[in-house]
Amino acid sequence: MVVPGRSELVSSPDSWPERFWPGLLNVRIPPDGYPIGFQDPDAGGAGVVQLDDGDPSPALVLEWNRIENNGLKPKPGKPKRGTGHFWPAVLIVVSTG
Repeated sequence: MVVPGRSELVSSPDSWPERFWPGLLNVRIPPDGYPIGFQDPDAGGAGVVQLDDGDPSPALVLEWNRIENNGLKPKPGKPKRGTGHFWPAVLIVVSTG
């Protein structure tokens, strides 16, 4: 999937990159790494799944058709399917801090 860069969007956060690098970033969130108010799903909470409800509000929301090569399209009962929700985050490499 290709996410549009800063100059391709009318209103993007100041920190939005001009270009996203291709590839995947898989992140394991430790139990204490979820946002305040979110419980680790392994402990019975909803985890990041509840972020789809917009609480807290994302920094940017992209409709499914703004994400190039997005195979996830809305369907009956899932009107937000394929929509991109983006929040700022801090990533730390455990081995180096």
